[in-house]
Amino acid sequence: MLAVNRSELVARLRRLGLDGAEYVVPGYHDLPGSPEEYYYLRPGGGGWEVGVHERGRDRPSATFATEDEACGYLHGLLADRAGRAEQTHPMSADELRVRSEEAQRTAWRQYRQS
Repeated sequence: MLAVNRSELVARLRRLGLDGAEYVVPGYHDLPGSPEEYYYLRPGGGGWEVGVHERGRDRPSATFATEDEACGYLHGLLADRAGRAEQTHPMSADELRVRSEEAQRTAWRQYRQS
């Protein structure tokens, strides 16, 4: 598990492209607007709590003795989510068109050479 403080956690999440409404880290990253669902990390119960806020309710998923452990856990959750998002998003129409045209040119070159 990654051991970092809240400041480094937010910096790492931003490098992953997760600087929108996916998470709240008090004092380091607040939410723009008021999304219905987001991950949170906060002090609680003599340690740190990580969970999901959804449908107006907080749903804690884990508690940790240290900030570093909680930050590492949240980083893992969000990094996995970012990885899945990259894999499931289809190509844009422009990317698809360019790749299709490149494939056609390659196929014609190979056809002519045979």
